[in-house]
Amino acid sequence: MKNTMKSTMKRWAWMTMLLIGTISTSITSCNDGEGDTNPGGEEVETAYVRGLESYTPNGTIKYLEVTKDLATNPDLSQAVELGQNVSIHSAGKYPITLSSDSKTITKWKVDKTTLEVSVDGILSYASTGATSTNVAFVSETAAFICDLIEGVFVEFNPTTMELTKTHNVTPLNIPNNFSAYTVGKLYNGKIIFPIQWGAQTCCDYPTPVYATVGVFDPSTGALTYDTDDRAIGLTAPIFIDGDNAYVVPANSQNAWINHYLGASPNPHIALKLNADGTFDDSFISDIEDGLPDASLIRSSSFVFQDKYVFLYSEEELTGSFDNRFSARSSMEYKSVAYDLNTHEAELFSFDNKYNQVYLLATIDGVNYFNTFYLVGGEYSSNILVQNSLEDYSLISTIEIGGFGYLGKLW
Repeated sequence: MKNTMKSTMKRWAWMTMLLIGTISTSITSCNDGEGDTNPGGEEVETAYVRGLESYTPNGTIKYLEVTKDLATNPDLSQAVELGQNVSIHSAGKYPITLSSDSKTITKWKVDKTTLEVSVDGILSYASTGATSTNVAFVSETAAFICDLIEGVFVEFNPTTMELTKTHNVTPLNIPNNFSAYTVGKLYNGKIIFPIQWGAQTCCDYPTPVYATVGVFDPSTGALTYDTDDRAIGLTAPIFIDGDNAYVVPANSQNAWINHYLGASPNPHIALKLNADGTFDDSFISDIEDGLPDASLIRSSSFVFQDKYVFLYSEEELTGSFDNRFSARSSMEYKSVAYDLNTHEAELFSFDNKYNQVYLLATIDGVNYFNTFYLVGGEYSSNILVQNSLEDYSLISTIEIGGFGYLGKLW
């Protein structure tokens, strides 16, 4: 067993050195000649990291970019190409990337004068059993790779790039014929996970899955689950709005299940979490109280000052359950801001420029949103900064691509 471990460690060490050399060569060639963002030699006051996506016939290619000005369009020729199956994050002043193929974490160093990016360390988590790239950063010295399916949370130090501990937690119990997806969010010192159950065909649909949240306490290493049978749990995300965290009905599938099977709870229910991440039994908001003619909620944008912004339709649901995705594409939709407390609904236009926006990041109390649009049949993307509930400013655009991540380094 010891010889096997030594052999494995040597193999990973060799692969790490090879990967560092390859990436370093790539970055050097990227920055040769042009690309000096600060020729005067003074340190850049503020820097941001953007995770870029380029949509190609062979799949989505990820890029890492550091910029001092968010109000600029990305230049992929000056960004670091990472390939596919990579997620981009940041911890303090360091960009962090995770590769699901090699099961490695890469820490990147940013020159404060030129903003040149270079590899600062690579850490393998292949031996831990975790297969996810779902990562939550609690502090500059504590982060967790969160794998609810395998029941493994890998704690590592993003500053020293060392594995701290592997936490064996209770795996998520997934019903037959289902899949599950989740992304962790920090909330009151805990990592909360809205469980989004995978879509199923009508005839395979068993007892409805309800709204479920996982709560991980970094101080104890314990993962617990809480379920609320007042709402169906398919694709129900969590939006954090100040001190509140709301679980909202995000996908039209909820409405189709209710319409065709009649066995699920009201598909248009919004719930709220307690400070400890469990469901607040005293709060429930029925969207139909303010929108009695709503047939389905197409998708959700955000919650801002207790107002839930989403796209919905009042058209009658037609077609079979299995054809629900094609049926919804021909329906007409309205965008609305719905007060989760008063149940008042107002039509919402995003300045009459954007049909729908999606929260990308909150930096220094300011919300930044991502919106997609079609150019020649291909999706492109904008970053918008929110000035008020209905006032947005366009600050950046990428064509035939998207923004997958946005964070502030310093």
